[in-house]
Parts: sequence; structure tokens; C-alpha cells
Amino acid sequence: MKSFLCILILIAIFAPCSALARGIVEHDVGPGGRKPVQMSKAEVETESAEVVVVDEQLETEGPPQPEGPATPSNVMIYDRWGRFRAGLIGPGFAAANKGPGAMMTMGLEGEYFIFERLSAGMQVSVATEFDDYAILDILPFARYTFDLHSHPRWSLYVQGGVGVALYNGKHAAADIAIPGGGFWYQWTDHLSVGADAWFHVFVRGQTAVGFALAPAVRYQF
Repeated sequence: MKSFLCILILIAIFAPCSALARGIVEHDVGPGGRKPVQMSKAEVETESAEVVVVDEQLETEGPPQPEGPATPSNVMIYDRWGRFRAGLIGPGFAAANKGPGAMMTMGLEGEYFIFERLSAGMQVSVATEFDDYAILDILPFARYTFDLHSHPRWSLYVQGGVGVALYNGKHAAADIAIPGGGFWYQWTDHLSVGADAWFHVFVRGQTAVGFALAPAVRYQF
């Protein structure tokens, strides 16, 4: 009889404990001594639904992409190294002493960018006052570009060169073209517009000086 009563008492104690244990979600106890958290069945179902929604968003949208540094919309603005560029210079204004006076000038040029900002090239131009004087100028040059980072489509440059000038196709003179400079605006990925200027010192029997200023259109390959 005593044994039977003890069994009934044990059943009465463990039955409620067993029912309570079924509502508890087990968690691993880490180094911080995390305690088990009791969650109802509705809370477990809600958390599972949220996980499914997040997984579906990752499948359709992909993982978030890191934001990189801001770059100019025009990819060619800072992409000159190792490229060729051809240009049309003029028609513009030129002047020289020792006779020619005011003239019209125009020409062609080509350059190769040895580095991103340093280039070497050749400019061939003709200046004439349509009467007595015509000057053919063959000028190898070097040019260094300064990019305006606050206005990435605009660039300034300085240039210098030493070449040969022919007066009326007969008389040759050395052309020391220092200093020179100009600017351009990068209109499209390949096309730019701007202005080009030179100061010339013509050295022969007599030394003459000249100046040229002209608009410039250039195309980068």
C-alpha cells in the first residue's frame, strides 16, 4: 500500500513538469551564460516566416553591394595613358614682327600620351596674311595636362617645343615655341573642344617673334 502511494505521488509531480517542458525551446549556453528562452508555438512560427522572407529577398535582389568611390560619368576623362589623339587647330589669329603682321592660322596635330598627363606630339600649321607672307610651321612638342578634379570635364595644359618654320616655302628658321598652353572641355567620351596658344621665337639671320591663338577640336582614339 505504501509503495502504491509513493508511485502515485511521483506521477503527480512529474506529469505537470513534462507538460511544461514541451513548451520550452532549447538554446546552447555560451561563454556568457545565456539562459534558455521560453517561446510559444506562435512566436516560433512567426520567426520562421521572417527568415523565409529574408531568404526570398536575397534570392531576388542579391546581397547588398558595397558603395565604391564616386567616379566621373565620362569614362574617358581620366583614361588617356597609352592613347593617341588627333586635333584640328584653327582657324585662328597669328601675328609676327619683321614684316608679316596679323595673319590667319590653322593646322593639324597629333599626340601620344606617354603617361596619364604627359604627352608628346607634332603640330603642323600655316599662318598667312593672304598677300606676301606665309609661314609653314613644323613643331614637335611636349604637353603636360592639369585636370580640374572639382570640374572633371575641364583640363588645362602647358606645352613647349622646338621645330622648323619656312617663310614662303624658301627661307628656313628655327622655331623655339616656349611657352605655350591652352585648355579643353571633354564634350563626349572621345571628343573635346578648347583653345590652343603659342609664343614663337624664329631664329635665322634676324630673330623674329610671333604669337598664335586658335580654337581646337580634338578626337581621342
